[in-house]
Amino acid sequence: MDIFLNGETEIAGDILARITMGGGQSLCSRMYRDGLPQAPVAAIAALDINRAHVTPADPVAIRHLEPEERVKGFDEVNTGWDAEDAAAEARRCLRCGSCTACGTCLLFCPDISVIQGADGRPDFDREYCKGCGICLRECPRGAIALVEEEK
Repeated sequence: MDIFLNGETEIAGDILARITMGGGQSLCSRMYRDGLPQAPVAAIAALDINRAHVTPADPVAIRHLEPEERVKGFDEVNTGWDAEDAAAEARRCLRCGSCTACGTCLLFCPDISVIQGADGRPDFDREYCKGCGICLRECPRGAIALVEEEK
């Protein structure tokens, strides 16, 4: 989507090889955005989301003409989604790797070192953080990374 919105028409071969997941044509937006090396699908899913905080939603079926209607003319067979269906399908996006300010890290931090920033997004009080990683494990979007600081 980023490539399309930036007006490019193709994904360069080296980028495509790096962000392809599994044996099919699925692409991983997190690997594209973060420049991660190619990884198995299970590793990406485990990295990106905490499934305990996600309510699964079924995909919206693409509309198509019934078989008996297909032989009556030259109308398009796969009619796609209307605006309501497209919006429902877009709501299924988990926004992996992006903070949505859900507050889960605030709730689970045992040291109260996760604080609400001025912009409403979480911030971290590094003086109190013990590096336990509970916020990282509980984040439903995989938006938190623990980085060892140099002293």
